[in-house]
Amino acid sequence: MTAELPLHITDKAASDQAAAMQKSRRVETTEEILAGKIAAWLDEPIGADSGFDELDPDAPQEYRNETCVAQIWEEMMGRNGPIPHTESIKIGRAMLLVGWNRSKGPATSFEINKKYGKCRVYTRTKDML
Repeated sequence: MTAELPLHITDKAASDQAAAMQKSRRVETTEEILAGKIAAWLDEPIGADSGFDELDPDAPQEYRNETCVAQIWEEMMGRNGPIPHTESIKIGRAMLLVGWNRSKGPATSFEINKKYGKCRVYTRTKDML
């Protein structure tokens, strides 16, 4: 009656079950959900303007190798106009989860800058090719 009880799980099976239950109750953040959608969009071949023919399996497929918050806002999300600061932050955090490299600051030397001007650019990492 006076023995001390451990305040942690000592049984391996019980520990594994507790970890599984905790993981199953975890709720995805908005950035994680957005990252999944962005990753799927970035992994889609670019449309017919690049010579992509989905009916011809031998046709060359081109993919986006760089993007920016404005392109994601406009082309992926279908939004127009200025990006609210809170949305810009969410997209930026989601891109970090996607795993693309981010320029150290606003850049002007990328192809995407021709359309979107000076901006922070995200580029596909070599291991994603």
